[in-house]
Amino acid sequence: MKTPWHIWVVGIFGVLWVGMGCFDYVMTATENEAYFAQIPEDQRAFFLSYPGWFMACYAIGVWGGLIGCILILLKRKLAVPLLLVSFATTVICFAWMLFIAEGRPEMVLWQQIFNAAVLIISLFLLLYSRRMAAAGVLR
Repeated sequence: MKTPWHIWVVGIFGVLWVGMGCFDYVMTATENEAYFAQIPEDQRAFFLSYPGWFMACYAIGVWGGLIGCILILLKRKLAVPLLLVSFATTVICFAWMLFIAEGRPEMVLWQQIFNAAVLIISLFLLLYSRRMAAAGVLR
């Protein structure tokens, strides 16, 4: 099957989008002072208190998503399970942050919208990769 033009658009968008998540992960994992200086104190304290299992889940989500998007560009079917794991870990992280974690700060509207966008785009990348695999574009 001929490679559809949109695979490049989705793949490049995915790499850039998930790449921002990878950057955020690195800044959080390294507790980068300059990065956290722009964040309100209550949010900074919460972000820097993530438990180890959460940081592992976060890492799997962003790095798996980045590799999955690169694999879309390389037209590899392995993108599908990686993006599935990425989506699942994203759901786990957000569920913990929103419903279970103690001491979580109140989120303003733009943060709620951004978090929803992260989940929606993660799901879109998964469904897109499944569709391209089913169509024979991803081998």
